[in-house]
Amino acid sequence: MTKQVLAATLVLTALSLAACGSGTDAGYKPGGFLGGIGIFPKGVPQIAPKYEEPTIKNLMGTPQPFPAEYPLAQYPNARVLLAEVRPVYTARRPNMVCLQSSDDIGKIANYYRLKLSSEGWKFKSADENPVFSSTIWEKGDQVAEVRISPSPQEGQKIIQLFIAPAGKS
Repeated sequence: MTKQVLAATLVLTALSLAACGSGTDAGYKPGGFLGGIGIFPKGVPQIAPKYEEPTIKNLMGTPQPFPAEYPLAQYPNARVLLAEVRPVYTARRPNMVCLQSSDDIGKIANYYRLKLSSEGWKFKSADENPVFSSTIWEKGDQVAEVRISPSPQEGQKIIQLFIAPAGKS
């Protein structure tokens, strides 16, 4: 199995496990689908921008374009590994774009801090260390998480850009 297919399989497995449960919207959990403390109340379905579904060719390494009108920017020189952007999304099933870059975690995290702040996103929280970064942002009726971690491919980093509905104040 190639490393790209393995990475895509790991992402899809996490997404599949996140879909399991009681059928109720338990809230998005920062730092991972399976752990953490839910910080967002039940999500009201949101309408996502237009998007093309990934195909098996995309999962096997054919580049997928960055979704047009996605509310978070693509990191410069990063390539799209996988995008799961549904027309309707909730806090439990956020939309996600997964990118890969050779830049270090600190550089990527700093880019998103500056970029999101300049675009009006309000910083909410962070969980960061030398090998992992997760920052939570809010803007209007959306909450974003930018998660950066090592890739199975040596020297590469995975950037996950999550969008979920914001909780009620």
